[in-house]
Amino acid sequence: MPWLADSMTNELKHAFGDKNNSEFVISPEGKIVVSRTWSDPEQLREELAGFVGESETVTKPSKNGQQPKRTEYTRGVVPRVKRPSGASVLKIEPVIVAEGDEEETVPPVEPFYAKLRAEATRAVMDGDEGELYLGFHLDPIYEVHWNNLAAPLKFSISAPDGVELEVTEGEAAKVEEKADLDPREFLVGIKGAGDEPLRLRVDYFACDNGDKWCKAIRQEYLIHFQTDRDAGRVQGGGGSRDRSKMQRPPGGGNTKGRMPNPDVIFTRFDADKDGKITKEEATGPMERRFPMMDTDKDGVVTREELKSRFERMRGGGRSPAK
Repeated sequence: MPWLADSMTNELKHAFGDKNNSEFVISPEGKIVVSRTWSDPEQLREELAGFVGESETVTKPSKNGQQPKRTEYTRGVVPRVKRPSGASVLKIEPVIVAEGDEEETVPPVEPFYAKLRAEATRAVMDGDEGELYLGFHLDPIYEVHWNNLAAPLKFSISAPDGVELEVTEGEAAKVEEKADLDPREFLVGIKGAGDEPLRLRVDYFACDNGDKWCKAIRQEYLIHFQTDRDAGRVQGGGGSRDRSKMQRPPGGGNTKGRMPNPDVIFTRFDADKDGKITKEEATGPMERRFPMMDTDKDGVVTREELKSRFERMRGGGRSPAK
């Protein structure tokens, strides 16, 4: 049975509604016969059986095979960094140095065992002074851990002219445990970010959970000051939202203190930083409310239009009773 999985650059996701975990069944004629914004494996199994009949060999869903035991590789031994509130997740690219010192942004031969997540505050995205979050998270697919008997993770950053960094290099703290799975996180002060990316190099030791190998790894990235709308969320840590503060007050109305910040929302969706949000950049509720926010009907939403919309929402969106 032919099936499609999206590419690493999410072309299919962008073309099919831009949902993070959508699922489609397409007939041989090219017609979408099932469409879901969130994947449901059991429901999908029933639907496929209805289309093509029951399978003689029934498989069971699995998550990345057998996972390492928590008692063997420790978690929670490295204090988490509090991620900046309202920060935007930045687009990053792996940099591979090929033969002849020619650089390419293509998947490497050696896996990136630690994945970089970079976030920047609104001030940074606007070119002002703010904070840059750098988080190096072990990818569970490769089943590796940090080797704390070796040198700790180190990183260095080179910035284009005009960009000021509080520090250009950093090193993770020494961990007493021989091995662990916690992320390595840093906050870096930055000012003057623009269209040119930062270049980051990271060195660390990764070891196979089956004790078959331990390698010194070097990875390089370009960090672009553009919002990555495909980044999703990191579970746990200091940057998670307090959902109790997001509840509506009695009576279902809104108060100014509980409304989202329109500047944060604008920065999140203005992916190319051109000062306006196009319909292609808008996703989720923003996409559905786009016609209401685009008050002058010119096909884009400006920061002023977004703020005006939020002011109307704070006021209840209705005229005073007569």
